[in-house]
Amino acid sequence: MASICLQTWNLLFFVIFILFCKVVNSEEDYYNILGLSRNANNEEIRRAYRRLAREWHPDKNTKSDAQETFIKINKAYETLSDSKKRNDYDRYGESGPSKYHEQQFQFFYDNEFMFFNGMPHQSRRDDFLTLNFYKKTILPGSYKKFYLLQIVSDWCMNCAAVEEIWAYTARDLENHGVGTGHINKNVDPQLARLLGVRKLPDFVAVINGKLYHYSGSISGENLKNFVSGLFSTCHLVPEVTDSNLKQFLDTQYENKPRALLFTTKREPPLLLKIVAFKYRHYVGVGYVQVSKSEEMRARFGAAKNEPTFMIFKENISVPHLLLQASDLQNGVLDDSISNNLYLHFPRLSSQEMFEALCPAERFPLRKSLCVILFISRVPYLQHSLPSMTKDNSWRAKRIRFVYVNPAAQQAFEGAIKMNEKSRSVCKNKLMSKKVAILWRVKDNEVKYTWFENGWCGPKDVTRLADLLNDIQEGEIELDMNAVVPELYGEHAKNVLEQVVDLWHDVGYYFIHYINWSGHLPSLSLAVTFGFVFLIGFVFPSRTEKDSTKSETNESQTTVDVYGLVQLNSATQDKLLHQCPQGQLVVILLSDATSTSEARRSPIVQIFANVSRSYQKENIFTFGWLSIPEHIAWCNEVMKVQTFGEITAGTVLALNGAKKYLSIFKIIKSREQDAGSVFDDSEEDETMYSREDNESSTMVFREDKRTQKRIADELGRQFPRWIEKLLEGMVTRMKFDSWPRLECDK
Repeated sequence: MASICLQTWNLLFFVIFILFCKVVNSEEDYYNILGLSRNANNEEIRRAYRRLAREWHPDKNTKSDAQETFIKINKAYETLSDSKKRNDYDRYGESGPSKYHEQQFQFFYDNEFMFFNGMPHQSRRDDFLTLNFYKKTILPGSYKKFYLLQIVSDWCMNCAAVEEIWAYTARDLENHGVGTGHINKNVDPQLARLLGVRKLPDFVAVINGKLYHYSGSISGENLKNFVSGLFSTCHLVPEVTDSNLKQFLDTQYENKPRALLFTTKREPPLLLKIVAFKYRHYVGVGYVQVSKSEEMRARFGAAKNEPTFMIFKENISVPHLLLQASDLQNGVLDDSISNNLYLHFPRLSSQEMFEALCPAERFPLRKSLCVILFISRVPYLQHSLPSMTKDNSWRAKRIRFVYVNPAAQQAFEGAIKMNEKSRSVCKNKLMSKKVAILWRVKDNEVKYTWFENGWCGPKDVTRLADLLNDIQEGEIELDMNAVVPELYGEHAKNVLEQVVDLWHDVGYYFIHYINWSGHLPSLSLAVTFGFVFLIGFVFPSRTEKDSTKSETNESQTTVDVYGLVQLNSATQDKLLHQCPQGQLVVILLSDATSTSEARRSPIVQIFANVSRSYQKENIFTFGWLSIPEHIAWCNEVMKVQTFGEITAGTVLALNGAKKYLSIFKIIKSREQDAGSVFDDSEEDETMYSREDNESSTMVFREDKRTQKRIADELGRQFPRWIEKLLEGMVTRMKFDSWPRLECDK
C-alpha cells in the first residue's frame, strides 16, 4: 500500500513538474500574436501585420500596452516573413536551434543560480528592440516623436541598480508622449554598435534622425532634464511678450494657427515642448509668463494662478479655443492641437498641405472637393469667402475652402488654366477672382471646373453654394481633367538656412555628445587632412589671388545699385539658367553702361524705390541691364526687328526655371508731346551729338529732362502692371532655352 502511494505521489510530482516547466518556458506564439494558423502563407502574414500595425501603433493607440504589443507584432512579422527564421521557429521556438537544448532544463539553473538568472536584463526577455524595428519604426518616427532608449547587457550590475529608476522614468516619459525602449547589447550587438554605445547602462536620445548620448549621473530628474534640454535647443516654444505678440499671432506668412500657454513658470513644461515638436510643421506654439504680461493676460481672459491654453486662427483678437487648467487633462493638449492643424481659410503652400486638405478619393460618392481661390495679395483675404469658410456644414459634406498664391504656384495654376471661364468686373472696378472646384482623384490626377464669372464677394455666396451642392449630388459633373505638378514648398529652407542648421547640429553634437576617446584615431586623421587642405588655400598663387579679388570686386559692383542686381554675363547663370522654381527676376532696361551711371540715372532710382515695396515677396529678384552692352540679347528675347524699339524704362519679368518672360513698356500719355518722351530720335541725338561742346550741354540737359519724364511715368504705371503680373493677367512669351549674355559694347 505504501509502495502504491509512493508511486502515485511520484507520478503526480512528475506531472506537476512537467507542467511547471512548460509554463516557465512557454513563449507567446507568433502565430497567435498575428491571429494566424500555422499553415498561413506569406500574403496572409503580410495582410495581418499591416492590419495589426495600424491598430497598435503607439502614435495612434493610447492603451498602456500599445508599445509592448506593437513590438511583439513586429518581432512576430520579422520572424514569420523570413522563410529560414520561420522554419527554425516552427522547429525550435523563439530561442532558435542553438539554445533549444539548453532551455529545456533551464528551470534547474533558475533555482540553483537564482540571483544571477534573476537579473532584470536576461537575454530571454522578449521586449528588447531589434535592429529592424529601430530602422523601420524608431528612426523614421523620430521626426515626429522623441525617443529615449536604454542600452543594457547580461550580467551588468550597474544596469540592475538603475532598473527601478528607469522603469519609473520611462512610464512618466511615456505619459508625456516620449517613446522609450530597451536594447540588450548581447542580444543585438549590431544595433548597439550603430548607436555608438560607450558605457553600460547607456541612454541614447533619438530626435530628427540624430543621436544624443546622456552623460550625467543617472536619476529620474536628470533624465527628464536631458530630454527637456534637447527640445530647448530646437527653439520650438518661444516666449511671447507684449512687444512680440502681434508678430507671433500673424498667421498669414507662415500659414499656421498659433497656440499660446499662459503659465506661472519661467520655462514651458515638457509636455508643451513635446506637443510643439510633434506638430511643428502645422502649428506655431509659444508660452507667456503671466507675471511679465499682465496686460496680455487680462486682454485674453487667462487665469492668474493656473495655466490657460489658447489657439488662435485668422482672428487674432479672440482665441478660437480656450482651455482652463481644469480642462487640461492627460491627452487634451495633444487632441486640441491635432484638431486645429489648419486655418479656417488656409493657403496651399506645399504638397503635403495639398494632400492633407484635398485627400485623394477614387470613388465619386466619397469624393472630397477643394474650392480654390487664386489670390496673391494678403489684404484681399478679408473679403475672400468669409462666411463659407467658417460654416462647418461644408466640412461635413467633405468640401474644403483654400486659396493659392498664383505667383508662388505658377506651375500648379498653369496645369489647370485651360478652359478657364470668363470673369466679370466687380463693383470696385476690379476683375473678379478666379475660383476652381477641384476633386483629387489619385495622387496628382484631378478633375475640376471653374466658377463662372469668378468671385467678387459675399453676393456670390448663394451662387457658389448652389454649384457645390449640384456637384456633390451629381447633377453637375467636373468635366475637365489634369495632372498637376507637386506644389512648390513656400516655407522650405533655402541652402543657407540648411547649412546654418547643419553647423549648429554639428557644433552641439561635438560639444556635448561626441565620444572623444573612441574617435581619437579618426579625429587625428581628420585634422591631418584639414591641415593639408588649409595649406593648399593659405598659399595660393598670386595670379589666382588677383583673379579672385577682381571677381569679388566685380560681383560687389553688380549688386551695389540701390539693392538692384546687374544682369550680365557674370550673373546670368544665377539669375536665369540656374534660377530656382517659383522665382521671378524683374529686370529694368537702362542706357547706363556702368554702375556709377546707373546710380545717377533717375529711371533706375525710381525703379528701385517702386520695387522696394515688393522685395518682401520672396518670389522676386529685382535688377537692371545695360542696353548698350547687351543690345543683341535684348533684340533676341524681345523678338525685336526694328531699330530703336528697345528703350530705357522697359521692364522684363523673367521666369528662369519655366523659361518665359513678360514685357512692360511705358504707355505714352496723351497730354505729352509725342516726341518729347518716347521718341528715340532724341536719344540718338544725345548719343551722337557730343562732339560740339555747346550743343553737348543743351542735349545733356534735354536728356536729363527726358529721363525724368520716363522715370515719372515708370513710377505711375509699373505698380499697376506688376499687380496684373501677380494676378496672371499679363501676356507671356515662352522660350525653349535662354540665349547667353555676351558683351556687345
